[in-house]
Amino acid sequence: VKIKPDGTGRHLAGRHQAYIERMVVHGDGRVEPDPAEEILCAAGNIAGDTLSRCRFWDAVEAREARKTPLRQDGGRSYDKPVQIRMILELPYGLADDAYDAIASELVRRIEAMTPDESHQEGYRLRCHAVVHTPPGKELTGPHADEQARNVHMHLVLHDPRPAGTQTVPGASTGINAWSLAARARSSGPRR
Repeated sequence: VKIKPDGTGRHLAGRHQAYIERMVVHGDGRVEPDPAEEILCAAGNIAGDTLSRCRFWDAVEAREARKTPLRQDGGRSYDKPVQIRMILELPYGLADDAYDAIASELVRRIEAMTPDESHQEGYRLRCHAVVHTPPGKELTGPHADEQARNVHMHLVLHDPRPAGTQTVPGASTGINAWSLAARARSSGPRR
């Protein structure tokens, strides 16, 4: 994934978001599709553009890193997943709008799982789905026919702590900052 370290996509979760969207994020903030890759459709509720979604994941990863000690090798260890990732195989040969309907319905159902009290505060479970078709390049080899039928969906979601945005005081750009809900408390034993 070609992302410059300008504060966007510098963490693994942000880079993965750009990867599944087959996008290149430039250091000056421009975002453009990777000409070598194709996506069929996308649906989600994280943000309206790739750069903002990368920033969301950067905020999640930075928040989790602050809560955990450094490992001896200098990295961070996380006690919860920062980003839940799934790849789902989809039937080959559906109409484009059918793939879009599948992605949109999956996002709607995930969002519907947000606890009612969180909806009132403007927080929702955050997710993004992208449906890929095989790349437009020539497929060769013994499995070329199987590769051509490889329609699949990438789904990324934040763990079950809802997130929302709040206005940054004094920000001249009119941007919002991500506000991540506190970790849910459990009355059961810790594992």
